[in-house]
Amino acid sequence: MATKIRIRYCVALAATLVATLTAAASNHSSKSVFGVNLDSDGMNVETGSGSSSGIEIDATAAASPKSIHVLAEIPEIPNLYGPGFTAQMTEYETPAGVKVFAAGAFSLAGSGEHAGLADRSGAYDSRRSMRRIGVLTALAALALASAGAAAAYSWPLKPFNRQHPIRGFFGDPRTVYEDGVLAGGFDGPGFFSFHQGVDIAAPNGTPVYPVMSGTAHYLGASVLNVSVGQVNGQDVTFQYFHITPVVGEGEHVLARETVLGYVEPPYGHVHLTEIDGSHAVNPLQKGHLTPYVDHTRPTIRTTTFSNAAGAIQTPLGLCGRVQIAVDAFDRPPVAVPGTFNGLPVSPALVEWTVRRLNGKIAVPLRVAADFRTALPPNAKFFDTYAKGTYENAPRFGTQQYTSMPGRYLFQLAPSFDTSSLPNGVYTLTVRVSDIRNNSATQTQRFSVLNAKGSACPGSLSEPPGAPQPPTEPPPDGSDGD
Repeated sequence: MATKIRIRYCVALAATLVATLTAAASNHSSKSVFGVNLDSDGMNVETGSGSSSGIEIDATAAASPKSIHVLAEIPEIPNLYGPGFTAQMTEYETPAGVKVFAAGAFSLAGSGEHAGLADRSGAYDSRRSMRRIGVLTALAALALASAGAAAAYSWPLKPFNRQHPIRGFFGDPRTVYEDGVLAGGFDGPGFFSFHQGVDIAAPNGTPVYPVMSGTAHYLGASVLNVSVGQVNGQDVTFQYFHITPVVGEGEHVLARETVLGYVEPPYGHVHLTEIDGSHAVNPLQKGHLTPYVDHTRPTIRTTTFSNAAGAIQTPLGLCGRVQIAVDAFDRPPVAVPGTFNGLPVSPALVEWTVRRLNGKIAVPLRVAADFRTALPPNAKFFDTYAKGTYENAPRFGTQQYTSMPGRYLFQLAPSFDTSSLPNGVYTLTVRVSDIRNNSATQTQRFSVLNAKGSACPGSLSEPPGAPQPPTEPPPDGSDGD
């Protein structure tokens, strides 16, 4: 029978904690800076409290030869000197019923008086860990004794300290086309906006809790506003959409305790928006919604060049002004159940650059979309997304295309003037990243051929304020390599 051991270190610090977790059978040597001796005794130890970030280790001794299952989940820890750290889940094997040694090493990244604190050590017996784990907490706190409390918060659904599937990301396109696909819907009017939060999947009727304590206010029949007050010098508010509220107007609600309401049918998710000051911010950035772990990489389908008519151009012999767009998406790190299973979400960052074949930069690195912290205004929707973009399960006219994946076309350059480059061959490199810096890169060659003394057919019109092109196109600038 499996035995589960949970140890929770609660560390109030503003420095990077890097923990490398290993496990081995008792007849194998293990080297560590600090060690925790985990006996298969069903012991449960928890220390720490309040707003401190948590480090949880679950170890399950399985009843199979040489098997011990070690799960390590380290939520990000906001800090002053550098990013937080998140460890992957790791599996090891050793005989069931024997003592299992979970060993690790940590380093505290800092500068000046906080540097060089990694060489601290201690050995702790699991039955006395509640008292001795406090030593680790104290050592970590040395990294920055004056740090304030972290602004991180847990999930609005139980279990609070476990990552839940997210079916809609911050910055996803939200599109409603008034006309049907066959009636020219892509050309017609509609409603377009950036998704202002995250959609956390949950069965209808699931209880929803505040992620931080505050005062509840109604924004509508199925929307609650929870005003938290000042956090790190800013007024913070959380909004909960698609719930059936059960709290009263103006009621003080407690994080993890008060039931705000229940996921409202037929939505199958709660939408969470975090507003810092007057702007919606990405809840998935480090130091906010935690734990959040993501090891998936975004996908780049293709990069396209289009003319004024919207027709895709061959990358051979581009001339005049063209639109450059990339079809890219990400996947949720935790599988989403139901009709949204396998559907895409938006990456957090899209960048691009152009180089000559010899590696010289022709167009410096440019950012096409950046949802890592905040969003552009909705009026700038088509400055970020290109024509042809639509959301998951899109609506065109009266038709809802349930279970159909969305298409996310990002504008790299809405009107790129190829005459700004000498005729020749170039490489376009596009890099797409998620909120945890997992990335995908695609490189494509294209050639520029602007003929002297003749107009380029299908060239896009100049945007307002665009510089005038030269009277004579630049000479052939092929590098010949």
